[in-house]
Amino acid sequence: MAPKNPPLVTGVSPKEGPPGTRITIRGENLGTDVRDFIGLKICGMDCTLFAEWKSPSKIIARTGPGKGKGDIIVITRSGGKGSCTVGFRGYFLQIGPLQESAVWIDESQTVRANLDHGRPSAAATLKEEEEPLGISDEGDRAKMTEEELLELFPEASGNMSLGNFSPGWYLLETHHNASFEDLKAGLGYMQRKAAHRSEGPITVVRSNLTAILDCLDSLTETYKKFAADDIRGNCMDSYAVLLMQAKSCADGLFQEVLGRKDKADSTRNALSVLTKFRFLFHLPLNMERNIQKGDYNMVINDFEKAKSLFADTDVKVFRKVYKEVEHRIANFRDMLHKRLLDPHNTLDEQKKLISYLTSLECKGDPAWECLVSQQNHVIELLEDCKDDHIEAERSALLADAARSQGQGSTGKRKPATASPGAIFAARNKGELGTGSWKDRTPQKVMFIEDLTEVMTENFPDLWKLGQAYFSGEFNRTREVPEKGFKSDTSKHSKLKQMIAELVGLFANFVRAAFLPESLENLKDAEREKFGIWPTMGKSTVPGTWLPHCVRIIRSCVSTLAGLDLTGDSMIILQDLAFDLRTNCMFTLLKHAVSDVKSLYNKQTWAVETDDESGGTTQLPALFENIVSETVQHLHEVVVLNKPGEPEIFSQRPIQKEATVLCTQLLQAFAHCLEQLAFSPPLHKHTDNT
Repeated sequence: MAPKNPPLVTGVSPKEGPPGTRITIRGENLGTDVRDFIGLKICGMDCTLFAEWKSPSKIIARTGPGKGKGDIIVITRSGGKGSCTVGFRGYFLQIGPLQESAVWIDESQTVRANLDHGRPSAAATLKEEEEPLGISDEGDRAKMTEEELLELFPEASGNMSLGNFSPGWYLLETHHNASFEDLKAGLGYMQRKAAHRSEGPITVVRSNLTAILDCLDSLTETYKKFAADDIRGNCMDSYAVLLMQAKSCADGLFQEVLGRKDKADSTRNALSVLTKFRFLFHLPLNMERNIQKGDYNMVINDFEKAKSLFADTDVKVFRKVYKEVEHRIANFRDMLHKRLLDPHNTLDEQKKLISYLTSLECKGDPAWECLVSQQNHVIELLEDCKDDHIEAERSALLADAARSQGQGSTGKRKPATASPGAIFAARNKGELGTGSWKDRTPQKVMFIEDLTEVMTENFPDLWKLGQAYFSGEFNRTREVPEKGFKSDTSKHSKLKQMIAELVGLFANFVRAAFLPESLENLKDAEREKFGIWPTMGKSTVPGTWLPHCVRIIRSCVSTLAGLDLTGDSMIILQDLAFDLRTNCMFTLLKHAVSDVKSLYNKQTWAVETDDESGGTTQLPALFENIVSETVQHLHEVVVLNKPGEPEIFSQRPIQKEATVLCTQLLQAFAHCLEQLAFSPPLHKHTDNT
């Protein structure tokens, strides 16, 4: 397979320079990290050892001994050999004997031979500085630039001391204004100079030939006598002994000084390491301080920095300190995990803790663990609310039963129920009168108030946390994407099941209190989980409280519907509200029928006369009041539908049952009149007669 994303060099600064020039290379796909970057060629020369990888788009390097304009090629493991859209031009400068150079300089052509023997010649220097052609360069035309000369004479130079000397370059650079006749005259001058130089040494040797031969003979005889004496070996041995003795003496004299120097150097190196890497050595203490201050972002950023620098180090001191850092991070991670499972955290705090744990690469799925913990907490709150109110209802009924038998006190007593909206708050220890609001409010009414309060305060946070989990809100934006948090999309169905379970539990708790007949088909063990409310006379909710209960449930359903619940959860809530509305309507109508049937006991036979109706008693007005109150409650429960609620009369059985009850309501008044007409109360009749 061909490598993906080959390196591409798109910029270099500077664009030219001598060997050793520090350049900045920019481009694309220049390596994912230092290990991925394996090669760099500039003008055909391998410059890998002088390159420093900075980022996938930046490399800093020094040029090699390449000449002329060439390409910059980057080689990586992942992308292979790359290409470039720009180039670099390398050129050589004339380096003197006392100047620094980044590459090895061949001095065989640039340094005179007499300098090697320590005999500099001023005359030779002056001769080299003379103009070879002996002509001047005067004119109006501008000189050619070095770039133009390089295009005409690539790989050449105008320096006569270099091996790549080009006469054309030299003439265009030095005598570009000279005419052809001037150049011919210069050529003649150069030939005369060359002839004069060649005749000089020959004349000297010719005139002193005898003396030169005598010197050579003397040197030969001296060499033969020196070799015959054979004193060279003994001299070398004695020199070696003397040198060893001098070395031993010097070591003895400076041993203490050298020891102190070594100790000082080691101390200096240790202090330098401490200063250079003080970030790592101070990190454990700084992490502890930042954790105490609550600056968790700083702790995580410092750990990420230390991990990138020292995770793979082989230095024992660094590894020891880094292990201490990892130990503290492990404790910090455990602390964050415990805080995450605390059910009293707000939604924003939970999101922050999940983000911290994700950044620290916590094992498992912290966001999902938080969701499960939050669901269990809400279920526990709902069950505690149900158990507290059932126990309070049972205690109140037992107290009423004892009081009805003459064992109770007629004075003040403690309320048997908690105040609405305060499930887990401290109970009011003061005593209230028997006519207080708490005593008049049925326990089931307070139960539904507290239960819906638990649901509306805790369920939205659970739902929003689940939506944030699957929307990728907890994802980390990092340079290395595989470290980021990835939600498990297979848990979509699990979350829907958790939400449906929680909503179903809430609905069944309400049904167990107000619609127990709707749970008759459940098994006994499952039915007991939803609560068995005491069934003693006063445990039934009066009809006047049912509209209030329906209003609470409809408000709760409306709040939860605003969260855009999907699936079975919304259907469960809508069915609960619909059944409560239907039950409230039937109960109100039945109570109205019962009240109308008992109106004959309230007839006083006090006749009131007016011009319209003549003489009437209070009975028609009492009947009208009962019907008006019932219709007023039914108008809110039945007629006014909130968005998403079905029509209560959309089902034929409900419509038929309501019609029957309305008919019974009218027939009950007729029955009341019949009672008064044919079977009047005896004491009423006697009093009026």
